[in-house]
Order: sequence, then C-alpha cells, then structure tokens
Amino acid sequence: MTIYKQDVKAILKAIEVAGGAKELAIKLGVSYQSILDWKNLRRVPSHLNCLKIEKATEGVVNRKNILPDYPWE
Repeated sequence: MTIYKQDVKAILKAIEVAGGAKELAIKLGVSYQSILDWKNLRRVPSHLNCLKIEKATEGVVNRKNILPDYPWE
C-alpha cells in the first residue's frame, strides 16, 4: 500500500471554506476526529475523501491540492 503525502494547507483551506472542522466533518460524513487527524498530520485523507472535500468546497480546494502525488488521472 502506497501512502501519499498530503498538503496540510489544502486541509486548512477546506476547514476554513466549510466554516470549521466540525462543519467539514458533517459535510463529508466523517468524524470530527478524522478532520483533526488530517489537520495535525496524523492521518492522510483517502482519495475518496479528497473527492468529497473538492465537492464540499465547490472546487475551492481541489483534490490535486490535497494529495498532489496521487495518480488522479
């Protein structure tokens, strides 16, 4: 299993756009703790959660910004 490096700035921007970590968690259908883990670099969001973040932020935060090394194409 390959682990991809995330860009924490993109996660912070997604939190800001959503109106907070709790709001982002609700929009994504994940736990608040998951958002905190991503923010604090304890875990990396899955590629599916990156797609959800892109949708929840209406494209302000692009999936490629979150996991730039992931083979999106």
